[in-house]
Amino acid sequence: MTPSTNLDIKHPAFAQRLCQAMDSAGIKAADLNRAIGISHEMVRRYRMGAAKPRNIEALAQVLRVDPAWLALGKGNNDRQACSASDDKPVLTPLLMARIAALSAEKHAQLTVMLDGLLRGLELDLTQSQ
Repeated sequence: MTPSTNLDIKHPAFAQRLCQAMDSAGIKAADLNRAIGISHEMVRRYRMGAAKPRNIEALAQVLRVDPAWLALGKGNNDRQACSASDDKPVLTPLLMARIAALSAEKHAQLTVMLDGLLRGLELDLTQSQ
């Protein structure tokens, strides 16, 4: 059985901006539904323009775009302008969702790998000073 494509398209401009932001961020629908906790069907409806999310801010945060641009096409759609204001990296909701989805074994492996990476970076920093 094929899914119904007979959707009432109410938000085509929003759908276009969402798809543009997803492409720009390299985020797939499966990543988006995990990151903001919505069903695959809702992401599909958003991307087709049949629905618009209530919580634009969460979606914009994952995509790293201005919520006003995503919702209304106003404001700035520059991903750099929406990044963290300081130099410190942040764990994005998408990254946090991916980490949360790991099995306990994979989570432990990631922890060991990151610990080694951080120790190597600290060593590099002390040697370069």
